[in-house]
Amino acid sequence: MKKFILATILFFLVPSVVQAKLLYNDKEYGKSQVTTIKGFLYDIAYNGLEKDKASHWRPQFAKAIVWMERAVKSKKVYKLEKIAKNGNDAELIKDATDMVVKVLRGDYPNISPETALTIWVSYGKRVIAEYKRNKNKIDWKLELRPEKPKP
Repeated sequence: MKKFILATILFFLVPSVVQAKLLYNDKEYGKSQVTTIKGFLYDIAYNGLEKDKASHWRPQFAKAIVWMERAVKSKKVYKLEKIAKNGNDAELIKDATDMVVKVLRGDYPNISPETALTIWVSYGKRVIAEYKRNKNKIDWKLELRPEKPKP
Protein backbone atom coordinates (compact mmCIF):
# COMPACT_ATOMS: atom_id res chain seq x y z
CA MET A 1 0.00 0.00 0.00
CA LYS A 2 2.90 2.37 0.77
CA LYS A 3 4.29 1.94 -2.77
CA PHE A 4 0.84 2.66 -4.23
CA ILE A 5 0.54 5.81 -2.12
CA LEU A 6 4.03 6.99 -3.09
CA ALA A 7 3.35 6.37 -6.80
CA THR A 8 0.09 8.28 -6.56
CA ILE A 9 1.71 11.22 -4.76
CA LEU A 10 4.46 11.34 -7.38
CA PHE A 11 1.92 11.37 -10.20
CA PHE A 12 -0.05 14.25 -8.81
CA LEU A 13 2.97 16.33 -7.79
CA VAL A 14 5.80 15.53 -10.24
CA PRO A 15 5.54 16.44 -13.93
CA SER A 16 5.99 13.75 -16.56
CA VAL A 17 5.43 13.48 -20.29
CA VAL A 18 3.86 10.34 -21.71
CA GLN A 19 1.50 9.30 -24.45
CA ALA A 20 -1.70 8.20 -22.80
CA LYS A 21 -5.44 8.27 -23.22
CA LEU A 22 -6.26 10.74 -20.46
CA LEU A 23 -3.83 13.54 -19.69
CA TYR A 24 -3.81 16.59 -17.47
CA ASN A 25 -0.86 18.94 -17.71
CA ASP A 26 0.89 16.22 -19.74
CA LYS A 27 0.52 13.68 -16.92
CA GLU A 28 -1.06 10.33 -17.63
CA TYR A 29 -3.95 8.94 -15.63
CA GLY A 30 -3.09 5.37 -14.81
CA LYS A 31 -4.75 2.88 -12.49
CA SER A 32 -3.62 4.56 -9.26
CA GLN A 33 -4.82 7.99 -10.36
CA VAL A 34 -8.20 6.69 -11.53
CA THR A 35 -8.58 4.82 -8.24
CA THR A 36 -7.72 7.94 -6.23
CA ILE A 37 -10.14 10.19 -8.13
CA LYS A 38 -12.94 7.62 -7.84
CA GLY A 39 -12.35 7.39 -4.09
CA PHE A 40 -12.16 11.16 -3.71
CA LEU A 41 -15.46 11.69 -5.53
CA TYR A 42 -17.14 8.95 -3.51
CA ASP A 43 -15.84 10.48 -0.28
CA ILE A 44 -17.17 13.93 -1.22
CA ALA A 45 -20.51 12.49 -2.36
CA TYR A 46 -21.16 10.56 0.84
CA ASN A 47 -19.13 12.34 3.50
CA GLY A 48 -18.56 15.88 2.30
CA LEU A 49 -21.88 17.24 1.08
CA GLU A 50 -25.10 18.32 2.72
CA LYS A 51 -28.04 16.02 1.92
CA ASP A 52 -29.78 18.45 -0.44
CA LYS A 53 -26.59 19.02 -2.45
CA ALA A 54 -25.59 15.35 -2.38
CA SER A 55 -28.75 14.28 -4.19
CA HIS A 56 -27.79 16.58 -7.08
CA TRP A 57 -24.06 15.74 -7.19
CA ARG A 58 -24.02 11.96 -6.71
CA PRO A 59 -25.37 11.18 -10.19
CA GLN A 60 -22.99 13.78 -11.66
CA PHE A 61 -20.03 12.15 -9.90
CA ALA A 62 -21.13 8.70 -11.14
CA LYS A 63 -21.37 10.07 -14.69
CA ALA A 64 -17.92 11.68 -14.48
CA ILE A 65 -16.35 8.48 -13.15
CA VAL A 66 -17.91 6.47 -15.99
CA TRP A 67 -16.58 9.05 -18.47
CA MET A 68 -13.08 8.95 -16.91
CA GLU A 69 -12.93 5.15 -17.02
CA ARG A 70 -13.94 5.17 -20.69
CA ALA A 71 -11.46 7.92 -21.53
CA VAL A 72 -8.58 6.01 -19.94
CA LYS A 73 -9.41 2.94 -22.07
CA SER A 74 -10.05 4.90 -25.26
CA LYS A 75 -7.82 5.05 -28.31
CA LYS A 76 -8.41 8.79 -28.43
CA VAL A 77 -6.20 11.09 -26.35
CA TYR A 78 -8.10 13.41 -24.01
CA LYS A 79 -6.36 16.49 -22.60
CA LEU A 80 -8.42 17.68 -19.65
CA GLU A 81 -7.14 21.25 -19.71
CA LYS A 82 -8.42 21.61 -23.29
CA ILE A 83 -11.81 19.87 -23.02
CA ALA A 84 -12.87 20.81 -19.48
CA LYS A 85 -15.51 23.53 -19.76
CA ASN A 86 -19.05 24.48 -18.86
CA GLY A 87 -19.66 21.81 -16.25
CA ASN A 88 -18.86 18.75 -18.38
CA ASP A 89 -17.49 15.46 -17.06
CA ALA A 90 -13.92 16.39 -17.98
CA GLU A 91 -14.20 19.58 -15.92
CA LEU A 92 -15.43 17.65 -12.91
CA ILE A 93 -12.48 15.22 -13.19
CA LYS A 94 -10.08 18.15 -13.64
CA ASP A 95 -11.48 19.93 -10.58
CA ALA A 96 -11.31 16.72 -8.52
CA THR A 97 -7.69 16.25 -9.60
CA ASP A 98 -6.86 19.84 -8.64
CA MET A 99 -8.36 19.30 -5.18
CA VAL A 100 -6.46 16.04 -4.67
CA VAL A 101 -3.23 17.80 -5.64
CA LYS A 102 -3.90 20.58 -3.13
CA VAL A 103 -4.51 18.07 -0.34
CA LEU A 104 -1.37 16.08 -1.23
CA ARG A 105 0.72 19.29 -1.32
CA GLY A 106 -0.44 20.04 2.21
CA ASP A 107 -2.43 23.15 1.28
CA TYR A 108 -5.03 22.18 3.91
CA PRO A 109 -3.16 21.91 7.23
CA ASN A 110 -6.11 20.23 8.97
CA ILE A 111 -6.11 17.33 6.45
CA SER A 112 -3.35 14.73 6.58
CA PRO A 113 -2.30 14.00 2.96
CA GLU A 114 -1.35 10.41 3.76
CA THR A 115 -4.59 9.71 5.65
CA ALA A 116 -6.72 11.30 2.93
CA LEU A 117 -4.94 9.35 0.19
CA THR A 118 -5.27 6.09 2.12
CA ILE A 119 -9.02 6.65 2.49
CA TRP A 120 -9.48 7.64 -1.16
CA VAL A 121 -7.52 4.64 -2.43
CA SER A 122 -9.48 2.32 -0.14
CA TYR A 123 -12.78 3.72 -1.42
CA GLY A 124 -11.62 3.96 -5.02
CA LYS A 125 -10.73 0.27 -5.19
CA ARG A 126 -14.32 -0.56 -4.22
CA VAL A 127 -16.31 2.12 -6.08
CA ILE A 128 -19.02 0.94 -8.43
CA ALA A 129 -20.13 3.73 -10.75
CA GLU A 130 -22.78 3.43 -13.45
CA TYR A 131 -24.64 6.03 -15.46
CA LYS A 132 -27.11 5.51 -18.30
CA ARG A 133 -29.59 7.89 -19.85
CA ASN A 134 -32.65 6.39 -21.54
CA LYS A 135 -34.87 9.08 -23.02
CA ASN A 136 -36.09 11.00 -19.97
CA LYS A 137 -34.88 8.50 -17.38
CA ILE A 138 -31.45 8.39 -15.80
CA ASP A 139 -30.20 5.22 -14.15
CA TRP A 140 -27.13 5.72 -12.01
CA LYS A 141 -25.21 4.03 -9.24
CA LEU A 142 -22.40 5.23 -7.00
CA GLU A 143 -21.67 2.79 -4.22
CA LEU A 144 -18.95 0.68 -2.63
CA ARG A 145 -18.40 -3.05 -2.88
CA PRO A 146 -18.00 -4.55 0.61
CA GLU A 147 -14.47 -4.73 1.93
CA LYS A 148 -12.78 -8.09 1.57
CA PRO A 149 -12.04 -9.62 4.97
CA LYS A 150 -8.37 -9.53 5.86
CA PRO A 151 -6.78 -12.92 6.48
